[in-house]
Amino acid sequence: MKALALLLPVLAWSPIVTAQNDSLVSSIPQCAQSCLATAIVAAGCAPANQTCICTNIQVQKETEDCVIRSCPIRQALTTKNITATACDVPVRVKGDMIRVSNIVLSVVSALAAVTRIVHKQMFSAASLGWDDYFIIAALVSGIPPIIIVDRGSIPNGLGRDVWTVPHESITNFVHFVYTMEILYFLQNALIKLSLLFFLLRIFPKPIIRKLIWAAVGFTALWGVASVLAGIFQCHPISFYWKSWDHETPGKCININALNWSNAIISILLDIWMLAIPLYEVSHIQLSWRKKLGVACMFFVGTFVTVVSALRLQSLVHFATSRNPTWDSTDIIYWSNIEQNVGIVCACMPAIRVMLVQMFPRILGSRRGTTRQYGSGYDSRKTRMGGDASAMSNLSTKDIARPNNVHTISYSKTFDVQHQNADSDERALFEMQVYGDRRTPQTRNSSTSEISLQLR
Repeated sequence: MKALALLLPVLAWSPIVTAQNDSLVSSIPQCAQSCLATAIVAAGCAPANQTCICTNIQVQKETEDCVIRSCPIRQALTTKNITATACDVPVRVKGDMIRVSNIVLSVVSALAAVTRIVHKQMFSAASLGWDDYFIIAALVSGIPPIIIVDRGSIPNGLGRDVWTVPHESITNFVHFVYTMEILYFLQNALIKLSLLFFLLRIFPKPIIRKLIWAAVGFTALWGVASVLAGIFQCHPISFYWKSWDHETPGKCININALNWSNAIISILLDIWMLAIPLYEVSHIQLSWRKKLGVACMFFVGTFVTVVSALRLQSLVHFATSRNPTWDSTDIIYWSNIEQNVGIVCACMPAIRVMLVQMFPRILGSRRGTTRQYGSGYDSRKTRMGGDASAMSNLSTKDIARPNNVHTISYSKTFDVQHQNADSDERALFEMQVYGDRRTPQTRNSSTSEISLQLR
């Protein structure tokens, strides 16, 4: 938070004098009064010319440099607030935008995750896997930031100019930023682990699984390292939210470098996780139409990568920010979009399975045979009734028998349960494993009738 030392240009003070507002004049810190007077004279503005004083770039720059050199942070902020008020600078507030986007996106991602889990538990024979557990953990870890933004960050200055925020609220605001930073690192890693375990569920090829497992190990280590680095980035820890006024002793690592490195690694992992399924889809035996559909489903994940890049851009801008409570809104805004869209993308395959079951004629497969890739996402084999199943009665009684009066008659009846034609779509997409072809096992139930007849 050392960026607080670089305030936005402090405006002139002469309008206060001409307005004869003694209370405001007396509240201007002594260290700033000479800076303001010197800047006005140097710019050649008449003392009564409020327009010149408030809009002259030279006055702004010289006042800024002087106040930063001469005044402590708290007094510099006070000076900025007084002069901005005197120059009728509009009070900017965009906390409501952050609040609305935070709540709406969180509700959407929660609905996607709950739909995924409920469908799998109640309407699918498939059991919950590690990908489901990690998405639940990601959803739970995203609850505190929702509350913090709404009840903590916004009331303490988020979306407002820093000089309009009470000094005690600035300390609280930075404390909330610290907490949300750690939770962001945690949730980001959990979402990526959920996606990686989902890829393990559907891709059986050994070399691909090794690559995915390597990514799982790296992501887990990266997540733990990021969280620990976020917690202990300052010594003492409280120095993070108390250092903004430069009055508390302590030290921190390069906080900007920590956030930049985390964001860059996150983007690279997104690209890696996108490349694996797209490469596999390009090599499967599948019609171009279905390849396109599957690729589009995975390509939605590129939106998360784009958002991550936009968040990284806001981090770079924030590193030189002179108005952190205002400029941090972009970071929180893009972080919120990134995390919630990530959860939705992780749930899209499960939602597609559900939609195929609900609208089989629109989204289902028209093929009569089933070919699965790996274990699939919903690889259950269910007994179908009516026209979804068929009964085959096979008997050996009609086989030519020898004309011997002493014969043995053997009769066996088979119930053959045929896989539903749309089950390949429920397994995400229909394909055959190249390099490791396997035929899915179809469950058969059979009853035998054996009769011995002596003639």
